[in-house]
Amino acid sequence: MDEAILEKAKQRALAERVSLAKYIENAVREKLSEEVREVPPVYRPILTFSGEGVRSGIDLNDTKSLLEEMDGEE
Repeated sequence: MDEAILEKAKQRALAERVSLAKYIENAVREKLSEEVREVPPVYRPILTFSGEGVRSGIDLNDTKSLLEEMDGEE
């Protein structure tokens, strides 16, 4: 444990007239009781483009050939 944090905890425990162990236990209990906030999901529209879909001969399940095709289009 960081010495500065431990020293501050000792001082606070002394000021509250509780043992260091009890002070740490209370601090952990308080932290654990905090309500967990769920972040609402962000919905974004799926972009679509007009056309006939994937170009003829392109297999999206074949990464190697897809990369080769993309590299050849420079």
